[in-house]
Amino acid sequence: MDPKRLTYQPQAQFQKKSWDCAAQCPARPRAKARHLCALFLLEFCATLVPLMSANTDVIPYVTLACAILAAWKTKTRLAIGLIAMAIVFGLATDRLAPVSLTWILLLGLSLWLPDRMELKGWQRNLSWGGFLATAVGLSLHTLPGFNNLLIFKQIQFSPDSMPYSLYLNFDKPLVGLTICLLYLSPTTNSVGFIARQAPRFSAADFRTTMAILATLVVLMIPLALWLQYVRLDLKTPHQAWIWALNNLLFVCVAEESLFRGFIQKELAARLPRNDKGEGIAIGIAATIFGLAHYSGGFIYMSLATASGIFYGYAFHKTNRLESPILVHFGLNLVHFTFFSYPALIP
Repeated sequence: MDPKRLTYQPQAQFQKKSWDCAAQCPARPRAKARHLCALFLLEFCATLVPLMSANTDVIPYVTLACAILAAWKTKTRLAIGLIAMAIVFGLATDRLAPVSLTWILLLGLSLWLPDRMELKGWQRNLSWGGFLATAVGLSLHTLPGFNNLLIFKQIQFSPDSMPYSLYLNFDKPLVGLTICLLYLSPTTNSVGFIARQAPRFSAADFRTTMAILATLVVLMIPLALWLQYVRLDLKTPHQAWIWALNNLLFVCVAEESLFRGFIQKELAARLPRNDKGEGIAIGIAATIFGLAHYSGGFIYMSLATASGIFYGYAFHKTNRLESPILVHFGLNLVHFTFFSYPALIP
């Protein structure tokens, strides 16, 4: 069975293979990974508790971030419960208007129905088309009902850098969460078991991911310097921690779930099942990803498209969403820490 493709198989058979795979996984690396995850979660909570006590507006976003972490750990029921809590908190703090519930329901139902109701042909395409339209609207913040929280506005990290504003968004992360929970997570219907990802993110996958990230940095940074889009600018601003958490959980997870986890995956399923088909799917998804960054201008769109090819290749090689997320966040972190951010003033 090719794990890179949508696969159907009897539930009992899949469960047996999953348990066999887990049994072959060494205990110490798994324990170390759980330990690192626990440390990250504790650090995440510790840094946000003072902010929550000072400003209740951040509570919906903290709850949403916890839902993302739960979804990553495949705690589906916990993640759905946390999403519901985040929505209630958002309505209570006026971060969400009642009309936002329309888009949230449309987003979830249009992605849930094709597999659960076993829709075929035009019905399946229509449902997923509705999902894509809603997902794009939420990702570009064009749908009403979301009063995203402004953290800082028009600050300059360096005198020659463009001003930068940071929002904690509620609409865009919902797209990534929905895809992770209703599309990429294993599920069942009358046909059998549906699995769109490999069972786990292995040590070999991590090494592959780091190699792709290193290659991307070596190629992309000189190009950005040559285009005079950035310059060397080592910095550690006090806003770095909130930028990093927001970028990882609310930006990279959301974007990679949509462009790689859904768009690239669906394109690959419809194209010839060979290297050429995979390459076309990677290229189309990367181009759409670049176009989505139109607000940054032509150079930014071009750099985003080129980077998107590497993100797509990482997803293709590992068939795990963690890989493009780590490559994406790694490049953004290098950019933020060592170079002009977001870009030099033209």
